[in-house]
Amino acid sequence: MLTRETSFSSAPGNGPLTFAAGCFDGVHLGHRAVIDAARRRAGETGGRARVLTFTPHPARVLNPNAAPPLLDAPSTRMRLFRETGVDGVDELKFDPAFARLGPGEFLDRLCARWPALESLAVGSDWTFGRRADGDVGRLREEASSRGIRVIAVEPVLHEGTRISSTRIRREVREGRMEEAAAMLGRPFAIAGRVVRGDGRGRSLGYPTANVEPRNGVRPPPGIYAGRACLGHTLRPAAVYLGSRRTFHRNGGRVMEVHLLEDRPDLYDTELETELIRRIRDDARFESPQALQRRIARDLDEIRAVLG
Repeated sequence: MLTRETSFSSAPGNGPLTFAAGCFDGVHLGHRAVIDAARRRAGETGGRARVLTFTPHPARVLNPNAAPPLLDAPSTRMRLFRETGVDGVDELKFDPAFARLGPGEFLDRLCARWPALESLAVGSDWTFGRRADGDVGRLREEASSRGIRVIAVEPVLHEGTRISSTRIRREVREGRMEEAAAMLGRPFAIAGRVVRGDGRGRSLGYPTANVEPRNGVRPPPGIYAGRACLGHTLRPAAVYLGSRRTFHRNGGRVMEVHLLEDRPDLYDTELETELIRRIRDDARFESPQALQRRIARDLDEIRAVLG
Protein backbone atom coordinates (compact mmCIF):
# COMPACT_ATOMS: atom_id res chain seq x y z
CA MET A 1 0.00 0.00 0.00
CA LEU A 2 2.78 2.46 0.90
CA THR A 3 4.70 3.57 -2.18
CA ARG A 4 7.11 6.07 -0.68
CA GLU A 5 7.84 7.62 2.69
CA THR A 6 9.70 10.93 2.86
CA SER A 7 10.70 12.58 6.14
CA PHE A 8 11.64 16.23 6.51
CA SER A 9 12.35 16.30 10.24
CA SER A 10 13.82 14.15 12.99
CA ALA A 11 10.60 14.15 15.04
CA PRO A 12 10.22 10.93 17.08
CA GLY A 13 8.27 8.31 15.17
CA ASN A 14 6.26 6.98 18.10
CA GLY A 15 4.14 10.03 19.07
CA PRO A 16 0.53 10.74 18.04
CA LEU A 17 0.19 11.10 14.28
CA THR A 18 -2.03 13.55 12.42
CA PHE A 19 -2.42 13.17 8.67
CA ALA A 20 -3.44 15.88 6.22
CA ALA A 21 -5.06 13.66 3.58
CA GLY A 22 -5.80 14.45 -0.05
CA CYS A 23 -4.51 14.56 -3.62
CA PHE A 24 -3.07 18.07 -3.17
CA ASP A 25 -2.48 18.78 -6.87
CA GLY A 26 -0.93 22.24 -6.88
CA VAL A 27 -0.65 22.46 -3.06
CA HIS A 28 -2.84 25.57 -3.35
CA LEU A 29 -4.22 27.76 -0.56
CA GLY A 30 -7.13 25.38 0.07
CA HIS A 31 -4.71 22.48 0.46
CA ARG A 32 -2.50 24.54 2.74
CA ALA A 33 -5.47 25.20 5.02
CA VAL A 34 -5.88 21.43 5.45
CA ILE A 35 -2.16 20.99 6.10
CA ASP A 36 -2.16 23.90 8.58
CA ALA A 37 -5.05 22.26 10.46
CA ALA A 38 -3.03 19.04 10.72
CA ARG A 39 -0.03 20.95 12.02
CA ARG A 40 -2.13 22.72 14.64
CA ARG A 41 -3.54 19.41 15.84
CA ALA A 42 -0.07 17.90 16.02
CA GLY A 43 1.00 20.86 18.14
CA GLU A 44 -1.91 20.23 20.52
CA THR A 45 -1.07 16.53 20.90
CA GLY A 46 2.69 16.94 20.95
CA GLY A 47 2.87 14.63 17.96
CA ARG A 48 3.70 14.66 14.26
CA ALA A 49 1.94 16.09 11.23
CA ARG A 50 2.44 14.38 7.89
CA VAL A 51 0.84 14.55 4.46
CA LEU A 52 -1.01 11.45 3.24
CA THR A 53 -1.44 11.49 -0.51
CA PHE A 54 -1.89 9.14 -3.46
CA THR A 55 0.15 8.13 -6.48
CA PRO A 56 -0.79 8.16 -9.24
CA HIS A 57 -3.60 10.70 -9.05
CA PRO A 58 -6.80 8.66 -8.45
CA ALA A 59 -8.41 10.00 -11.64
CA ARG A 60 -5.71 8.26 -13.68
CA VAL A 61 -6.99 4.94 -12.35
CA LEU A 62 -10.71 5.65 -12.09
CA ASN A 63 -11.16 7.52 -15.38
CA PRO A 64 -7.86 7.64 -17.28
CA ASN A 65 -9.32 9.22 -20.41
CA ALA A 66 -10.56 12.20 -18.41
CA ALA A 67 -7.71 12.43 -15.88
CA PRO A 68 -6.53 16.02 -15.46
CA PRO A 69 -2.93 17.00 -16.20
CA LEU A 70 -1.04 17.78 -13.02
CA LEU A 71 -0.15 21.32 -12.03
CA ASP A 72 3.27 20.52 -10.59
CA ALA A 73 6.24 18.36 -11.40
CA PRO A 74 6.93 15.79 -8.64
CA SER A 75 10.04 17.69 -7.48
CA THR A 76 8.07 20.94 -7.13
CA ARG A 77 5.26 19.23 -5.24
CA MET A 78 7.65 17.68 -2.73
CA ARG A 79 9.41 21.02 -2.21
CA LEU A 80 6.05 22.68 -1.54
CA PHE A 81 5.14 20.02 1.02
CA ARG A 82 8.46 20.58 2.79
CA GLU A 83 7.86 24.33 2.90
CA THR A 84 4.54 23.87 4.73
CA GLY A 85 6.45 22.65 7.79
CA VAL A 86 5.05 19.11 7.95
CA ASP A 87 7.28 16.33 9.26
CA GLY A 88 7.01 14.31 6.07
CA VAL A 89 4.93 12.80 3.29
CA ASP A 90 3.50 9.30 2.88
CA GLU A 91 2.39 8.34 -0.62
CA LEU A 92 -0.10 5.50 -1.04
CA LYS A 93 -0.22 3.49 -4.24
CA PHE A 94 -3.62 4.07 -5.81
CA ASP A 95 -4.52 1.11 -8.01
CA PRO A 96 -7.76 -0.72 -8.90
CA ALA A 97 -7.55 -2.85 -5.75
CA PHE A 98 -7.15 0.22 -3.57
CA ALA A 99 -10.04 1.93 -5.38
CA ARG A 100 -12.34 -0.98 -4.44
CA LEU A 101 -11.79 -0.54 -0.70
CA GLY A 102 -14.84 0.53 1.27
CA PRO A 103 -14.54 3.44 3.74
CA GLY A 104 -14.09 1.15 6.73
CA GLU A 105 -11.51 -0.98 4.94
CA PHE A 106 -9.61 2.15 3.96
CA LEU A 107 -9.37 3.28 7.58
CA ASP A 108 -8.44 -0.21 8.76
CA ARG A 109 -5.51 -0.17 6.34
CA LEU A 110 -4.37 3.16 7.72
CA CYS A 111 -4.64 2.00 11.33
CA ALA A 112 -2.73 -1.20 10.58
CA ARG A 113 0.09 0.70 8.89
CA TRP A 114 0.15 3.62 11.34
CA PRO A 115 -1.02 2.48 14.81
CA ALA A 116 -0.24 5.95 16.23
CA LEU A 117 -2.79 7.61 13.92
CA GLU A 118 -4.75 10.06 16.10
CA SER A 119 -6.34 12.54 13.68
CA LEU A 120 -7.15 13.06 10.01
CA ALA A 121 -7.48 16.55 8.52
CA VAL A 122 -9.38 16.66 5.22
CA GLY A 123 -11.28 19.14 3.09
CA SER A 124 -14.97 19.34 4.00
CA ASP A 125 -15.91 18.07 0.52
CA TRP A 126 -13.50 15.14 0.56
CA THR A 127 -14.71 11.72 -0.64
CA PHE A 128 -13.02 8.36 -0.27
CA GLY A 129 -13.51 4.63 -0.59
CA ARG A 130 -15.25 2.49 -3.22
CA ARG A 131 -17.23 4.60 -5.73
CA ALA A 132 -16.36 7.62 -3.54
CA ASP A 133 -19.22 6.55 -1.26
CA GLY A 134 -17.47 7.90 1.82
CA ASP A 135 -17.97 11.58 2.61
CA VAL A 136 -16.83 13.50 5.67
CA GLY A 137 -19.89 12.42 7.66
CA ARG A 138 -19.21 8.77 6.91
CA LEU A 139 -15.51 9.30 7.60
CA ARG A 140 -16.31 10.71 11.04
CA GLU A 141 -18.59 7.77 11.79
CA GLU A 142 -16.03 5.17 10.74
CA ALA A 143 -13.11 7.02 12.33
CA SER A 144 -14.88 7.54 15.65
CA SER A 145 -15.35 3.81 16.10
CA ARG A 146 -11.59 3.44 15.65
CA GLY A 147 -10.65 6.22 18.05
CA ILE A 148 -9.58 8.66 15.34
CA ARG A 149 -10.53 12.32 15.26
CA VAL A 150 -11.58 13.93 11.96
CA ILE A 151 -10.91 17.61 11.26
CA ALA A 152 -13.00 18.91 8.33
CA VAL A 153 -11.56 22.10 6.85
CA GLU A 154 -13.86 24.51 5.01
CA PRO A 155 -12.89 25.63 1.48
CA VAL A 156 -10.75 28.70 0.94
CA LEU A 157 -12.41 31.24 -1.36
CA HIS A 158 -10.96 33.53 -4.01
CA GLU A 159 -13.27 36.28 -5.24
CA GLY A 160 -16.18 34.47 -3.60
CA THR A 161 -15.60 31.08 -5.24
CA ARG A 162 -13.91 27.97 -3.86
CA ILE A 163 -10.28 27.54 -4.83
CA SER A 164 -9.75 24.25 -6.64
CA SER A 165 -7.07 22.58 -8.75
CA THR A 166 -9.54 22.53 -11.66
CA ARG A 167 -10.03 26.28 -11.46
CA ILE A 168 -6.27 26.91 -11.32
CA ARG A 169 -5.64 24.65 -14.32
CA ARG A 170 -8.10 26.73 -16.32
CA GLU A 171 -6.33 29.97 -15.41
CA VAL A 172 -2.92 28.53 -16.33
CA ARG A 173 -4.18 27.18 -19.67
CA GLU A 174 -5.57 30.61 -20.50
CA GLY A 175 -2.36 32.41 -19.54
CA ARG A 176 -3.77 34.28 -16.55
CA MET A 177 -0.73 33.76 -14.38
CA GLU A 178 -1.63 36.40 -11.79
CA GLU A 179 -4.99 34.73 -11.14
CA ALA A 180 -3.34 31.33 -10.82
CA ALA A 181 -0.77 32.75 -8.40
CA ALA A 182 -3.49 34.32 -6.24
CA MET A 183 -5.03 30.88 -5.67
CA LEU A 184 -1.78 28.94 -5.43
CA GLY A 185 -0.31 31.39 -2.94
CA ARG A 186 2.80 31.51 -5.15
CA PRO A 187 3.65 31.88 -8.84
CA PHE A 188 2.91 28.91 -11.09
CA ALA A 189 6.19 27.16 -11.93
CA ILE A 190 7.38 24.77 -14.62
CA ALA A 191 10.16 22.31 -13.78
CA GLY A 192 12.19 20.17 -16.13
CA ARG A 193 15.62 19.10 -17.33
CA VAL A 194 17.78 21.41 -19.41
CA VAL A 195 18.69 19.75 -22.71
CA ARG A 196 20.81 20.67 -25.73
CA GLY A 197 19.16 23.04 -28.18
CA ASP A 198 20.12 24.14 -31.66
CA GLY A 199 21.87 27.31 -30.49
CA ARG A 200 19.36 29.58 -32.18
CA GLY A 201 18.99 31.86 -29.17
CA ARG A 202 22.74 32.30 -28.84
CA SER A 203 23.05 33.16 -32.54
CA LEU A 204 20.46 35.90 -31.99
CA GLY A 205 22.41 37.28 -29.03
CA TYR A 206 20.02 35.89 -26.42
CA PRO A 207 21.27 32.49 -25.19
CA THR A 208 18.61 30.27 -23.67
CA ALA A 209 18.30 27.12 -21.60
CA ASN A 210 16.08 24.61 -23.39
CA VAL A 211 13.82 22.87 -20.88
CA GLU A 212 11.84 19.63 -21.18
CA PRO A 213 8.89 20.32 -18.83
CA ARG A 214 7.69 17.66 -16.39
CA ASN A 215 4.41 19.45 -15.58
CA GLY A 216 1.21 18.23 -17.16
CA VAL A 217 -0.52 21.62 -17.37
CA ARG A 218 0.97 24.00 -19.93
CA PRO A 219 0.26 27.70 -20.38
CA PRO A 220 -0.51 28.95 -23.91
CA PRO A 221 2.34 29.83 -26.28
CA GLY A 222 3.89 33.23 -25.76
CA ILE A 223 6.51 35.29 -23.97
CA TYR A 224 6.45 35.38 -20.16
CA ALA A 225 8.17 37.35 -17.44
CA GLY A 226 9.61 34.76 -15.10
CA ARG A 227 12.07 33.87 -12.40
CA ALA A 228 14.43 30.91 -12.64
CA CYS A 229 15.28 29.08 -9.43
CA LEU A 230 19.04 28.52 -9.25
CA GLY A 231 19.80 26.85 -5.95
CA HIS A 232 18.12 29.08 -3.37
CA THR A 233 18.20 32.16 -5.61
CA LEU A 234 15.54 33.49 -7.98
CA ARG A 235 16.98 35.03 -11.16
CA PRO A 236 14.93 37.29 -13.47
CA ALA A 237 14.21 35.55 -16.75
CA ALA A 238 12.37 35.75 -20.04
CA VAL A 239 10.50 32.55 -20.91
CA TYR A 240 9.43 31.50 -24.38
CA LEU A 241 6.79 28.82 -24.95
CA GLY A 242 6.07 28.09 -28.59
CA SER A 243 7.11 26.42 -31.82
CA ARG A 244 9.70 28.98 -33.05
CA ARG A 245 7.46 29.98 -35.93
CA THR A 246 10.02 32.37 -37.42
CA PHE A 247 12.29 29.40 -38.23
CA HIS A 248 9.95 26.38 -38.38
CA ARG A 249 6.59 26.01 -40.09
CA ASN A 250 5.58 22.91 -38.16
CA GLY A 251 8.05 22.81 -35.30
CA GLY A 252 7.35 21.05 -32.03
CA ARG A 253 6.61 23.08 -28.95
CA VAL A 254 9.61 24.15 -26.88
CA MET A 255 10.35 25.99 -23.66
CA GLU A 256 13.33 28.35 -23.61
CA VAL A 257 14.55 30.34 -20.61
CA HIS A 258 16.79 33.40 -21.03
CA LEU A 259 18.39 34.69 -17.83
CA LEU A 260 18.56 38.48 -17.73
CA GLU A 261 21.70 38.51 -15.59
CA ASP A 262 24.77 36.24 -15.39
CA ARG A 263 24.21 32.98 -17.25
CA PRO A 264 25.82 29.82 -15.83
CA ASP A 265 25.89 26.64 -17.89
CA LEU A 266 22.67 24.85 -16.94
CA TYR A 267 22.91 21.90 -19.32
CA ASP A 268 21.67 18.61 -17.84
CA THR A 269 20.43 20.24 -14.63
CA GLU A 270 16.90 20.42 -13.24
CA LEU A 271 15.50 23.92 -13.61
CA GLU A 272 12.33 25.29 -12.04
CA THR A 273 11.00 28.54 -13.48
CA GLU A 274 8.18 30.69 -12.15
CA LEU A 275 5.90 32.36 -14.68
CA ILE A 276 4.88 35.77 -13.37
CA ARG A 277 3.03 37.38 -16.28
CA ARG A 278 2.26 36.64 -19.92
CA ILE A 279 3.72 39.46 -22.01
CA ARG A 280 2.44 38.63 -25.50
CA ASP A 281 1.39 35.89 -27.90
CA ASP A 282 3.86 33.82 -29.88
CA ALA A 283 4.43 35.35 -33.32
CA ARG A 284 6.17 34.77 -36.63
CA PHE A 285 8.62 37.47 -37.76
CA GLU A 286 9.74 38.34 -41.27
CA SER A 287 13.43 38.02 -40.45
CA PRO A 288 15.83 37.16 -37.61
CA GLN A 289 16.60 40.88 -37.33
CA ALA A 290 12.93 41.72 -36.78
CA LEU A 291 12.79 39.04 -34.11
CA GLN A 292 15.89 40.48 -32.42
CA ARG A 293 14.30 43.92 -32.26
CA ARG A 294 11.13 42.50 -30.74
CA ILE A 295 13.08 40.46 -28.18
CA ALA A 296 14.84 43.65 -27.04
CA ARG A 297 11.45 45.30 -26.49
CA ASP A 298 10.15 42.20 -24.69
CA LEU A 299 13.11 42.24 -22.31
CA ASP A 300 12.51 45.89 -21.45
CA GLU A 301 8.90 45.06 -20.59
CA ILE A 302 9.91 42.00 -18.58
CA ARG A 303 12.41 44.04 -16.56
CA ALA A 304 9.66 46.53 -15.79
CA VAL A 305 7.31 43.74 -14.67
CA LEU A 306 9.92 42.11 -12.45
CA GLY A 307 11.12 45.41 -11.02
